[in-house]
Amino acid sequence: MRFVWSLFVVVLISGCSPIYYAPNTLNVPMIRAKGEGVLGGYIGDPSSVNIQGAYSPKQNWAVMADGVWGSEDSSNQGGSGHLITGGAGYYRPLNNHFMFDTYGILGLGSVENHLSQGDVSSGFVRYGIQPSAGFQSKYFEANVASRLVALRYFHTNGSNAAEVTYLKGVGTQFLLEPALTVRAGYDAIKAQFQYGYSYNLTDSNFKMDEGIVSFGLIFRFKGK
Repeated sequence: MRFVWSLFVVVLISGCSPIYYAPNTLNVPMIRAKGEGVLGGYIGDPSSVNIQGAYSPKQNWAVMADGVWGSEDSSNQGGSGHLITGGAGYYRPLNNHFMFDTYGILGLGSVENHLSQGDVSSGFVRYGIQPSAGFQSKYFEANVASRLVALRYFHTNGSNAAEVTYLKGVGTQFLLEPALTVRAGYDAIKAQFQYGYSYNLTDSNFKMDEGIVSFGLIFRFKGK
């Protein structure tokens, strides 16, 4: 199994078969109060970057956003893609250390690949919900989250007729993506590691990667 770090959609080459989906880092801000916010940056391979943020304008309510960009190129074969996601949701601290939240998310992006048999490009939309529960202390945080989303491609075209026909015919894919996130460091800044998996509930043979592995840093600022 191949792991694609912090990269949502980037078409990779495995023999002659493209990969049309790879899950990115789940955005798990673990906000607890009005005026609190987080900023984070995560990388996998050197050619992919995932930037995330969230902020609470009102007690128990928060908004989030993230973007991921990636590319891979080998002997003029490879691919690139990006995804911009926004969301809003409800959070609730249970006590000084435990909390839970749920966000609705919507993302738009594009992907293209280059194969010896021809090119394929497409736009896509991903939307769904993401509940999570977590533990927080001054030096350590842990979170269990699960992203349930629908994935659909549109405006698919290219010179590789077989792959264009394939992608146009896949319909809506439903994905369940649980992940464990751990953070360690000082109160305001922590190193983050996330590990998870993407389960395709619609088509187990869909051309996708399944692993979620990423590393990065997260900065937390708190309102007065």
